[in-house]
Parts: sequence; structure tokens; C-alpha cells
Amino acid sequence: LRKVASGTSIDTMKKVTARIKEKWNANIAIIGIHPVLLTNENIAKNAVNAGVSQLGYCYINPLPIFGVGENDPPDSSVMLDQIHYNVSVYPKYKAQITSQCSIIF
Repeated sequence: LRKVASGTSIDTMKKVTARIKEKWNANIAIIGIHPVLLTNENIAKNAVNAGVSQLGYCYINPLPIFGVGENDPPDSSVMLDQIHYNVSVYPKYKAQITSQCSIIF
């Protein structure tokens, strides 16, 4: 999110997912950008998430997984640092992908 325009991120995701569908015809789950402890980046993620959620694939909104609102930071107990979350979040993502997108690991 740092110095990358939201439109560029969304366009890149469009290209990547189109190529995946073309090459492998795979089921695609897109997970939105998760909340972080950096205020500006946390707000900037919202535009990207709104755009990629409209691409027509199964979209996982990370905010409920973290139990926060759109501009809220995550609880520091689930973060390794200001940007990266810890291992406790992975099972939540896996369960959401399986239940919402019907993708089995």
C-alpha cells in the first residue's frame, strides 16, 4: 500500500486472477488486505478491498476475522509487528475460505 495507487493494486489483481483462470481454471478466493497498526495504510486498504471485492470471485473480508471496523486497527495481540499478523489468524482464514468459498485444503 505504500506509494502504490489503489487502482494499480486492483488492476494487478484483475490481471493475475484472469491469468489464473485462463491457465488453470481454478477456484479463486481473494482475501482483502488485512488491518494493520499503521493508521494511513490501514485507511488506504479500504479502497483496494472495495475494488477487489467486485472482481467476481469469492471475496473474504478480513475485518470480521480481526473483529474490527473499516478504519480500526487490529488488536496488537494478533500482530507480530505493525504489519504482519501472527499464527493465530491462519486457522480463521482457512475456515472462512472453506465455508464461504467451498475450497478444501
